[in-house]
Amino acid sequence: MPTTDPIHGASPDDDPIQVVDPGFLAPDEAAWLGSRVRELHAHAAPGIRRLTVRLVDDASMCAMHARHMDDPSTTDVLSFVEGD
Repeated sequence: MPTTDPIHGASPDDDPIQVVDPGFLAPDEAAWLGSRVRELHAHAAPGIRRLTVRLVDDASMCAMHARHMDDPSTTDVLSFVEGD
């Protein structure tokens, strides 16, 4: 069963733009962020077929950075090409 995007209410199968916030932002902040990501995509990168932004805490970022980049420190952003 598909999961629901907490910001847009759409399932990932329905929407190529995903902003996933596990509760770090207030609802109005999450809605604002979702709107800005959509605007950025429309103006700067309309050729991108799928874009997911996931908000995480430092512990999660450290774990992902270690797993994918072999660096256990935190970082501001990790980005991946689809399939990576």
